[in-house]
Amino acid sequence: MPKKSKSKPSLGQSLVSNSGAVKSGKLSGRGERRERGKNRHDVSDGGGATSGQGFSSVLEVSDLAEIMNDAELTGRDFTPQRRPVIVNQTQSQSAYRARSRNISEELDVLRLPRRPNWSPKMTAAELETAERNTFLEWRRNLAAVEERRDIQMTPFEKNLEIWRQLWRVIERSDVLVQIVDGRDPLLFYCPDLDVYVDELSTAERRKERMLVLNKADLLTEPVKHKWKTYFDKIGVRVLFFSAQQAAEEQNQNLAVGSTNELFMTSKETVEDSVVSRAKLTNIVDGDLSEESPAVEVLSRDMLVDEFRKLKPTWKAEVVNRKVDEGISPAPADTRVVVGMIGYPNVGKSSTINSIMGSKKVSVSSTPGRTKHLQTLLVDDEVMLCDCPGLVFPNFASSKAELITRGVLPIDQMRSSEAAMEIVCKTISRSELERVYGINLESEQTDVEETAAEELLEVHARARGFRNKHDQADRQRSARVILKDYVNGKLVYCTLPPHADAEGEGGPPEGPKNAAT
Repeated sequence: MPKKSKSKPSLGQSLVSNSGAVKSGKLSGRGERRERGKNRHDVSDGGGATSGQGFSSVLEVSDLAEIMNDAELTGRDFTPQRRPVIVNQTQSQSAYRARSRNISEELDVLRLPRRPNWSPKMTAAELETAERNTFLEWRRNLAAVEERRDIQMTPFEKNLEIWRQLWRVIERSDVLVQIVDGRDPLLFYCPDLDVYVDELSTAERRKERMLVLNKADLLTEPVKHKWKTYFDKIGVRVLFFSAQQAAEEQNQNLAVGSTNELFMTSKETVEDSVVSRAKLTNIVDGDLSEESPAVEVLSRDMLVDEFRKLKPTWKAEVVNRKVDEGISPAPADTRVVVGMIGYPNVGKSSTINSIMGSKKVSVSSTPGRTKHLQTLLVDDEVMLCDCPGLVFPNFASSKAELITRGVLPIDQMRSSEAAMEIVCKTISRSELERVYGINLESEQTDVEETAAEELLEVHARARGFRNKHDQADRQRSARVILKDYVNGKLVYCTLPPHADAEGEGGPPEGPKNAAT
């Protein structure tokens, strides 16, 4: 006689078991886990963060999460209380319906959150409460502008802990350096950051600021001249640098140094080598002198020298005063502190590593990789203060543009159509065919849309990318092409506003695209 099978649990038993698991804390809703993981890159290090967010970079949240974050910032309690219902019959005085406001008023609201005034007499709890209230008011102002103008604001950093790191970097630095992607500087440049630095400067202790256009090796000479002219007109000191090129030069110098050791046994060989190297140096210097030095891509040593030139004068006065009093100056009195600030994936970490000559900070395209500020000693005169990568609020750009610029992670995008349209609009068909060795034969009328679909289809078939339905995996091809676009395999750049092949940069309005 066959063994009798066990009876299946009834629906009522399943519900009772599930309810008990939820009450005991053993079961959490899948939707809640998905919501908590959306566009959040956890890098919590247990560094004493006062907020539940820790040092996670939060760019986008749902409406429910937004309400809960506001409640956490304000310390509100949602315990239900029975109160009499009061009907307010007065007319709303909201000014959000005024559509005719000047754009300058909106840009005035689009400011970075300022750290509130504080004194050593304040307790830690009082300072934390003041910072939370200031940050919450800033968030509300941005939401009001977004509602008033019926516009969609692009993702920006919404974690207070990350902004606290920015405040501390600005306060302790003598020189603030914004590092931007030289291919599209205006997208990454934050003018209000310069305003904030000037606000914290005093007559006795002035903070200097500088703009470094990284990845300048991807720009042509005329394009660099136009950007130099543009930033000179708006009063911003700009330098051109390439972290990748600087790293390659360091590796070549190490290779040359190891090779020269093989010839140290012969004095004549060494002398010949010195003469040859001197001739080569003269040739290189002559070539550079013929070009414009104002747009020269600086080497690592040249960039550090520029930092030394901005050493504040008040530090020299402190050193002289201590020497007159017979006191030995401290190392901090003689070195300049350089704050490094920038978006994720603009090459900030790579720039720091090239300056240090070794890998001191991790390189990642994911926001939040740098957990908190860190100081790095270059030499006795220069110290770097690295700030976590920050995505500043912006009205002009779309999410697709932020993906193509490397601000938002490519691997986490849900749809690639809009981003690929930007690529096909910027890069010519002949260049795409040359880089990927493909043939885009058919002529399309709607270039912005159908060109992207055609490129993905041809690229996926040429690379053998197939999905589970044995069709061309366009999403995988999109990730490959977009990463090539961000990393510089597909070369592009933008021109300053009102600039063309013959003109120069003008007042800010909107950058132009220009393939190089």
